[in-house]
Amino acid sequence: MKERILLIANLVGFILIITAGWIAWNHFSEKKRSQYSLKEFELRKTIEAGNTDSAKKIIKDLEDSKEFKALSLSYLLHIEKNADLRSVLKDIIDTTKDKQLRALYIERYAYELFKFNQKEEALKELDKISKEDFNYVSAMVLKAQILRSLNKNQEAETLLQALGKDKRETYFDNLAYALLLEGGVNE
Repeated sequence: MKERILLIANLVGFILIITAGWIAWNHFSEKKRSQYSLKEFELRKTIEAGNTDSAKKIIKDLEDSKEFKALSLSYLLHIEKNADLRSVLKDIIDTTKDKQLRALYIERYAYELFKFNQKEEALKELDKISKEDFNYVSAMVLKAQILRSLNKNQEAETLLQALGKDKRETYFDNLAYALLLEGGVNE
């Protein structure tokens, strides 16, 4: 009987320790998220005030956070409009878990590669965007532009024709159709 009581007491004690640890961990995690959230608010206000040096320091602090790293790097993209953003975008892609958001940054990264004349690498990045991604059409329009810049006009026209066969209800569908007409290929 004593053994049973001792076993139950140990089991209850173990459950209490696990529960207390879980509560403490949740409290710690929530406190950390709250601190980072306040930092993000401070960052936004600093950017609005035009103080980019202070904003960059806050961004550096936020890079340590898993939840806020991609967001803070997005702010860096906003600040550094004319800079080489390839490494920042690559870091965002590597840390973003959301598939659709990732596709958006892949397209932006491909554009940066194109801008710095890394056209073949840009095409490889654009191939990572699937038809299911919300930005598929815009990414393929960018791909057609890159193909044209490489004098791969037939490949670009084929891509634009495939896009042009859709209903042309969105801006990028219309743009693909316009580029198709510009290239001299008719439906």
